[in-house]
Amino acid sequence: DGSAAEGQPAMTMTGYDLRTAERLWGPTEVPGPPSGQGLVFAAPGDQPAGGESPSIALDPATGATALAEEDLGGGRVLAEDSGTIIRTDGQDLVALAAADAAELWRIAMPAGLDPQQARIQAPVAPGTGLAVLSDEQGSGVLLDLSDGRVVAEEVERAAHDHALEITVVV
Repeated sequence: DGSAAEGQPAMTMTGYDLRTAERLWGPTEVPGPPSGQGLVFAAPGDQPAGGESPSIALDPATGATALAEEDLGGGRVLAEDSGTIIRTDGQDLVALAAADAAELWRIAMPAGLDPQQARIQAPVAPGTGLAVLSDEQGSGVLLDLSDGRVVAEEVERAAHDHALEITVVV
């Protein structure tokens, strides 16, 4: 609702309590469609091959912008998961709390992954805190987003079975 630059309709997000359907926040204007996992958005950019403009990550509790890629001095926003924002900082992978940008953990980018091409694939399963970090070169690592621990290496995909409480890694 409303309009963005050049007469294009604005894209907005609204947060709801899924148990009660109560609106928690929003509508909040975002620059464009999702550009990473979770509440990460960017406008389509002018770069060749469909590149995107700088991303932002929203705080899932308030809908406010928690982190803007343009403020990172070359770092990239990769994902938001349950209030944790994952970003790059040079050769490091960093997790920040969406609420106050406090650093939760920092690790060296796992060997063989290019920080400029790194991406977080979809979470393995809601509530597990596990996700695959990879780049365009192929396999990556299974990462525990709660503490930055590498759970498995040379990972292409992973899935979690909640009934058996096991994670299967390809």
